[in-house]
Amino acid sequence: MASQSNDRRILVGNMSDEDLVTQVRTSPDPIFFEALYHRYVQKVYRKCLSMTTSPDQAEDLTQDVFLKVHRNIERFKGRSRFSTWLYSITHHHVIDQLQQQAPSVRLEPQAWSNLPITSTEEGPSPEEQWQQVQILLKKLSPADEEMIRLRYEKGLSIEELSKQFNLGISAVKMRLSRSRNRLKKLLEESE
Repeated sequence: MASQSNDRRILVGNMSDEDLVTQVRTSPDPIFFEALYHRYVQKVYRKCLSMTTSPDQAEDLTQDVFLKVHRNIERFKGRSRFSTWLYSITHHHVIDQLQQQAPSVRLEPQAWSNLPITSTEEGPSPEEQWQQVQILLKKLSPADEEMIRLRYEKGLSIEELSKQFNLGISAVKMRLSRSRNRLKKLLEESE
């Protein structure tokens, strides 16, 4: 009997992610979701930890992510790999939780003084420009918005951003530059 159980776990463990997702949708047997969970739990935990730096919080967020995945498994359409879908859910869930923890963190317009989007021509006041930036930030990808906010509102260094996003320093600089240029263009278009 125990041998059959082990054989079954080995068989399930060798299934592709897509086959496991299909079985999770169609079978009441929890073994299929457990296989997905065990396959990705450490990777999701490491992603959560890299974004929060708190082991306890990362553990809680990891469990939240898997609950969310289980509840929303029908939404996985197979247009990307399951792991891509899972990491996207992880990233957005952690961002949402971090924003809920500090929803009122907002610095004055001077905090954006290092963000080279102001023009020398006569235009909106710094306060009006800052309000526009707050609106335009929502037009960036969530990851780029988060990086810009962490850099210019929270004052994180390039090195800290590199660790937070698990990217090389040059990649962080490139993304920041691209995001600043996109913001500048959006601001110019809105004037």
